[in-house]
Amino acid sequence: MVNRIRRKAGEKHGKLILVETITLQNGKRGWLCKCECGNMTSVRHDSMKCTHSCGCLRIGLGKEKKRHGGYGTKAYNVWQKMRARCYNKNHPQWKNYGARGIYVCIDWKNDFSTFLRDMGQPEAGMSIDRINNDGPYSKENCRWTTSKVQANNRRSNVFYKGLTFAQWGKITGLSNSVLYYRINKMGMSVEDAVSTPLMRQRTSKA
Repeated sequence: MVNRIRRKAGEKHGKLILVETITLQNGKRGWLCKCECGNMTSVRHDSMKCTHSCGCLRIGLGKEKKRHGGYGTKAYNVWQKMRARCYNKNHPQWKNYGARGIYVCIDWKNDFSTFLRDMGQPEAGMSIDRINNDGPYSKENCRWTTSKVQANNRRSNVFYKGLTFAQWGKITGLSNSVLYYRINKMGMSVEDAVSTPLMRQRTSKA
């Protein structure tokens, strides 16, 4: 026996809201639905699972592709996620973006074509990065970078002469934990922390 999915009026499927059950012209049962765009449409019961709009969604995607040719690309996905972080309070990262006052510039907010013109498509392995972590998403403040560059640009990093702990560690041979301990536990200045050799610190303790 086939288990039928029980649906009820008021449920939403994609852009469609179920209004009432009806009998279609072919004698089969279906649903009368109202689409978000305002159109009314009828859908067979067994087609509800794969029907998400009255057809406007498919038409809209076609217009989107024709308008800028970037729909579904890496840049388009970045653009969508960028706006979601800044304006969707239900987004898991909203607290680190929109809640902090990070916004998308007016030229990019509702126009992917301008975003694509300014940024272009990223190369493999690259993602969008704000040069000033307290600044907006804008042409002047954004670039495509690798995850390594972004890690060095996190607002939690401490900079001294333009370099992060990790970068100073490579130069001096000191680990992040040593630098953190010197500054946050011993009260050393950043300059002293990165310039004091490890052996000298041990000697001073003896």
